[in-house]
Amino acid sequence: MNYLKKGIAAAILLSSAYTAYAQPAPPQGKRWEVVPEMTDEFNNGFDTVKWRKELWQYPNTPTLMVAENSGVSNGNLWIKATEGPNPTYFHSSRIYSNAQIKYPMYTESRIITAHLSAYNTFWLNNGDINDRDEIDVIENNSRPSCGCQPNFPWQMNSQYFQATNGFTVRNADNFDNRNLSANNPKRGVRWNEEYHTVGVWWKDAKNMTFYLDGEEAGSVVVGQDRGGRNYPEIRFSRELNLVWDLWTADENFLGGAAVRAHLRDDSINTMRVDWVHTFTLVDGQGGPGPIDPIDPIDPVPGNNIALNKPATQSSNYLNRFPASLAVDGNTNGADNFNHTENDQNAWLEVDLGSVSDITTINVYNRTDCCQGRLNNFHVLVSDTPFTSKNLNTTINQSGVGNFFTSGNGGSPTTIQANRTGRYVRVQLAGSNFLHVKELIVNGTEGSGGGGTPPNTGNATIVIEAENFNNTGGTFNDAFAGGPGLGVNVAGNNINYVNSGDFTAHTINVQQAGVYTIEYLISTPSDNAQIQLSVDGNVVSTDNVPNNGQWNSFSPLVASSTVNLSAGTHDIVILASGSNVWQWNLDKVTLRTGLGAKIISSSDELASVNVYPNPVADQLNFVAVDGFDSAIIYDLNGRVVNEVNLKSTTNVNIESLSNGIYMVKIIGNGTQKVQRIVVTH
Repeated sequence: MNYLKKGIAAAILLSSAYTAYAQPAPPQGKRWEVVPEMTDEFNNGFDTVKWRKELWQYPNTPTLMVAENSGVSNGNLWIKATEGPNPTYFHSSRIYSNAQIKYPMYTESRIITAHLSAYNTFWLNNGDINDRDEIDVIENNSRPSCGCQPNFPWQMNSQYFQATNGFTVRNADNFDNRNLSANNPKRGVRWNEEYHTVGVWWKDAKNMTFYLDGEEAGSVVVGQDRGGRNYPEIRFSRELNLVWDLWTADENFLGGAAVRAHLRDDSINTMRVDWVHTFTLVDGQGGPGPIDPIDPIDPVPGNNIALNKPATQSSNYLNRFPASLAVDGNTNGADNFNHTENDQNAWLEVDLGSVSDITTINVYNRTDCCQGRLNNFHVLVSDTPFTSKNLNTTINQSGVGNFFTSGNGGSPTTIQANRTGRYVRVQLAGSNFLHVKELIVNGTEGSGGGGTPPNTGNATIVIEAENFNNTGGTFNDAFAGGPGLGVNVAGNNINYVNSGDFTAHTINVQQAGVYTIEYLISTPSDNAQIQLSVDGNVVSTDNVPNNGQWNSFSPLVASSTVNLSAGTHDIVILASGSNVWQWNLDKVTLRTGLGAKIISSSDELASVNVYPNPVADQLNFVAVDGFDSAIIYDLNGRVVNEVNLKSTTNVNIESLSNGIYMVKIIGNGTQKVQRIVVTH
């Protein structure tokens, strides 16, 4: 495809309404809607938000998956086969989508194969070899070496495959492109000679139809096995990733192993993907126009002051069920709920934006299934931010109201709060997935006093490091116990962060303004660095000082501030230093009304100080005229004391345990961070 024309086609396809037609016509009353996270023209490099390299190995084959044998260039995703030493002489690669999808859906990809005796594949799989649903759209081999597969240069090798606890059922529909319509220009064209467009319409739990170059190319029914038996109880219901890979084996079913000499020929050793388009079915008539909602939205009783407010949760199941779905006002939409992983004391939280008078809180459980997961839960309310994610700590935090529901939640469970609050959290008493259909907070916004009125005063946005939408990287740390490419979630922070690793987050800014950036971070490494980007623009790059430990988290204020408009912004945090092993990160805090400057001992305000140090009982502040407050953190980043410097210049710290603490002294446009040692 001409590169310029391809870019124009992409612009048309990915219009603001995300509406386009896939090959099959949608059923009556339905329309195809593009799934952006699984659609790519590959015009703008390798999009790590959408795709990742999965390098697990096929056992008992000469194939070795390596990261450097795949990428995106010249408008194509490519996977290249190169020669290596025995026994794994066939070096190749594999690409996965980060997102997953299930029926009803359609996906298609435009592919030209390598001219080798190898499977050039496009397939869907959930990634568990023992319990998996798999749809093989193509397993193309244009050059079988075994002398036993004469039809392979034209045969799709489409099939479904299901394994449950080691029991496998599969069936194939081996459509041959020589059976395309007589006027189809791709009829009889080998897979390596021209690009072909292949796809699958996964209609429901039992049926899927394959497509080739604009025509139906056979169907399979789940449960019908190629051995002739029928298993009617088998359904395809798992969420699946999109996958491309290129691999060989010395097996007749594949067409025989690749010839070494072919791996050295760059004109034939590369599989190329021009684009992939993925769609889901939604209600509405076919053709352009807005998408009708799948289900009606029930009216929300009362004045819901949580509607579309910033919401967070302990984790995001499959990166498909964000916290925002629990505060969108929809109590009846299909798949319209937040969904965490199976977390200890999983939680969902909403920030109302200001301290408000709250009358009742309605927590809506799911009604389609799994009602027992919203069971034995707390609703917690506070005027001030929760200082911990630990349930017991939060319950015992000063000023927090705790409302406990025993047994399953209803639709809704109504809490008679009758108090003020800005922060509302739903938190499980035990371990489970947490999904809430809707969290409704009824009351009067901004009427509670003592809080920050909307759009005035200072604002704070906390980005928990572990609550990312996506992660990726370039260094595979699996050999050291890490996750491979990208960061590892370790409770309330991230670790195994290597140079080039990143996390992607989304924030909702309620109050526009200039924000300082503060990291709660720790590293024993030299040459560690952290970089923050907003909406694709690098905002600040800062060296992370070596404090000798991975988990002694201390504040690091960035050298730059960021001017944020109200609304949604994409944040990327990158480990940009040269050391392979970078840092551990707890959180990033963005604040208005505070400067980004840490005053050093050589600065004009170096006289600002605390004494004695080490300290046993009373800590004194010196030369703090013009400073407003001081915050004392432990090395886990928890706030252990706050001091109003307008009214006092000392604080009693007898209640603190022996150890090292960080004191941050905050003024108008400046702040100073100092380490103290408490010893009684």
